[in-house]
Amino acid sequence: MMKGPGLPILPKPQRISMHAGSVSRSALRSVSVGPPAPASLRKHLRDFAQRNGLTVGNRGDSSIVVEISEGGCPSQPEGYALRIGETITLKSLTAKGTFYGLQTLQQLLDAGSTIPRCTIEDWPALTLRGFYFDLTRQVPTPEYLRLIIDRLAAAKINLLMIQYREFFPYKGFPLIVSKHSYTPTEFKDFIRYAGERHIQVVPLLQSLSFQEHILRAQAYSHLREDRWDISGLCPSHPDSFRLYCALAEQLIAAHQGTKYFHLGADEANHVGQCERCKKAIERSSRAALVAGFSNKIVSFLLDRGLQPIMWADMLFGHLESSDAASRYSQDMFAELSREVIAADWDYWSTGPRTPSADRSPYHGVAGLTHLDRLLDKGYQVVGVPSCSSCVNAKRNRIDHPQAYANITAFGKELRRRGCLGMITTHWPTDAYRQIRWYDCFAVSPMKNEAVDVFYNVVRPGLEAHWHSIWRGAECAWSNTPRAKADYDRAFAKTFLGTSSTSYPEALTLSSFPVVKLDRGGQGASLQLARNLKMEKMRPAVGGMRLARRSAKRNAGAVTFSDLHLRLHLHELLWEEFQEELPHLDTPQLSTKQSRTLRKIVAEREVLEREFRDTYSTCYREVHLEAEVQLRFGEERRLQEQILCARQRE
Repeated sequence: MMKGPGLPILPKPQRISMHAGSVSRSALRSVSVGPPAPASLRKHLRDFAQRNGLTVGNRGDSSIVVEISEGGCPSQPEGYALRIGETITLKSLTAKGTFYGLQTLQQLLDAGSTIPRCTIEDWPALTLRGFYFDLTRQVPTPEYLRLIIDRLAAAKINLLMIQYREFFPYKGFPLIVSKHSYTPTEFKDFIRYAGERHIQVVPLLQSLSFQEHILRAQAYSHLREDRWDISGLCPSHPDSFRLYCALAEQLIAAHQGTKYFHLGADEANHVGQCERCKKAIERSSRAALVAGFSNKIVSFLLDRGLQPIMWADMLFGHLESSDAASRYSQDMFAELSREVIAADWDYWSTGPRTPSADRSPYHGVAGLTHLDRLLDKGYQVVGVPSCSSCVNAKRNRIDHPQAYANITAFGKELRRRGCLGMITTHWPTDAYRQIRWYDCFAVSPMKNEAVDVFYNVVRPGLEAHWHSIWRGAECAWSNTPRAKADYDRAFAKTFLGTSSTSYPEALTLSSFPVVKLDRGGQGASLQLARNLKMEKMRPAVGGMRLARRSAKRNAGAVTFSDLHLRLHLHELLWEEFQEELPHLDTPQLSTKQSRTLRKIVAEREVLEREFRDTYSTCYREVHLEAEVQLRFGEERRLQEQILCARQRE
């Protein structure tokens, strides 16, 4: 029988009391819900019953009784009480709390043939428990979007923030909307599906920076801060605010029921280059210009009943020189509205004072102590760690231990300070952008034929990050998150349906940095260390394959991550082979070496093809630069028409 700490429930519940005995899963026959119960809860109950082979019965003879009641459950709206006995009872104040209780019960049912008798009283530590996804380069298919929602809901996440860029179906903006954009019907179905699972979808519409999808069009070139830079929007041009409001109005209308709206405004280092902005800065300051434009958007959102969220880095003078950062920060804090929720992102820190302040976007503020300053200045704060970013991802590798430590430390500080919530971010990259990494022109002595060996950047998509995403969910929900080993076991059981912990182990083993070995000095010890890790990595990948075959659910996650690790292992084999080559620009290879080289190349091609095929089942393939070239001829006439219309006005 499972003991309390070993119950495979994620996020870890706040309070578990174990009782003697267990309940056989086969003894469960029906489930019922008493009035009042909204239609959405009744639908979830029918789905729950169908998934577990149960019937929806009457309260008197049901094995599982669900109640919305004010007695016998936590007082928090999202809390619930679950009691496992002869009859399983689930009580909550709200349909949302009942939904979260059903997620816990489902995990217990999936764990084995018996359920230990116990009482679980559970509620969230933080109000907002979110996940951020960027559609810049990876656009999920509608089917995969629904799978994402299901996985987030299972982990009791209640907010999904998306930066749509050109993949939202804006009406009247043909130069902005991508051909890969979701259709209005697809988008409407997605929002409805998320809402039914108590996840509010929050749009992020960048206000100053990262505007390539807009400013690349000649029709909008007059809004560029720098005529040669298509990323930065001019805050002084009146059309900039009008365009922002026009796009925001459509996003707001499409996200009915959402309480928040993210206006971006991070890394706006371009402000102050055009003549309009230079004159504005002479009258006040660069920080006041950024804050002033942001405040106009804040007022616009407040008028529509939304709470604005903004990245916090610019408050601290991010991207300013060290000398100017202090003054910039003072001006920004003085000018920016306190109605803004500060999205405090930090992907480096693994504790309150790590790393040193010079590695952080927050000048002179070490570790996670920038939380204190934001709170002291009167802002509500949402903490933002990351499971993948430019900080913890290099080439094909992701530093999962760094992400795990960052998420865990951030969650602890946010809970301790009573902050509003935490949003774990995922910043994807191109699926297989081709670059030349290593060059080896190996001339075969038999055929005198050159072989060009290269590697592509193949970072895994969202599938390889659920270990970190669910860790973020646990750190936002539970006051006492699990220790690493316990979390790995619970994740393997709950997410993959297996007792093997090879999946998180393989993720960890695949995260060590690439070292270019020399041929003397410490090379031998580095080679030994790498070989030791390879000895561990091979069985870990094998274990992942076993986990894939035994997984009850979500086998696609294991398949995708397994492919990524096989690619990584293949790179190590290539590096070892390369180290054995002589020091020649065109090394003469033996027949055996030539045969090995060709085998490596052929294996790599097969792996990459398999990776791309698997990738395309989850994501629409998007290549922005290629798309710009393809669409430019078609859109040029439209741009000219818009320019002519503006001149006539």
